[in-house]
Amino acid sequence: MQGIRRALYMMGQMIRETGQSMDHLGMRVQGGYSYREPLSRHRQLMNVGIKKPVFENNVFIAPNASVIGNVQLGENCSVGYGAVLRADAVPIVIVGDSHIGDGVVIHCTRNPEERGNPTFIGKQVVIGPCCSIYSCTIYDNVYVGWGTLLEEDCVVSTRSVIVSGSRLVKGTSVASEELWGGNPATYIRKLTSEELNSFDQLLKEQRQLAELHAKICGKTPDQVESEKHMATVRSRLALDYLEYMREMDTSKQVSLPKVNS
Repeated sequence: MQGIRRALYMMGQMIRETGQSMDHLGMRVQGGYSYREPLSRHRQLMNVGIKKPVFENNVFIAPNASVIGNVQLGENCSVGYGAVLRADAVPIVIVGDSHIGDGVVIHCTRNPEERGNPTFIGKQVVIGPCCSIYSCTIYDNVYVGWGTLLEEDCVVSTRSVIVSGSRLVKGTSVASEELWGGNPATYIRKLTSEELNSFDQLLKEQRQLAELHAKICGKTPDQVESEKHMATVRSRLALDYLEYMREMDTSKQVSLPKVNS
């Protein structure tokens, strides 16, 4: 059965490759009259000229995320589903143990007369889903809530929080241990000690999620099918049998008494 599944998977892959090749050939035959909308095979990592993404160990990049150009990812970083990190000229630098949420867009602006400013994100930063960040500096231990827009040249200092749905206008500076929010975002108050301490738990959850999804995305089709089969088998077993097996797995080894001869 496993051999048949593997053969079907390889056949499907060959058919898809053939379809893309025929699409490209057809457009070449049509010449300049063709409506060019080529079938695109998504690539997680893509160069821009000689500039290419660089990343260290234990980095998770979701299968449909895009990391393009001069992007540097430190150790234990994660990039969520549908996120786009694009650095055409100046770099995007994300230091270790920072987590980029689903659908986040991070760009580096580039003016015709200037090279523009890089985007720097420090250690242990959590960027919530659907945020947009353009040529900003975010220091260590910062949480940016979902749907937040950070315009050019914003600076967010350490141990700060930006409320979800906020907009930091160009050149905004957020001091350490401050809570900002609104559109445009303004200072709200200082963070409490309880809020500052809760950030460690948020980081722990983000690390665990990144490790889980890295493990899932790294499975082969055979492993996925095998796990589905085992789940089906377990669902058909009697509950008392499952409970018995669970007790056998967790029980301690019991030594038998010696028999006197």
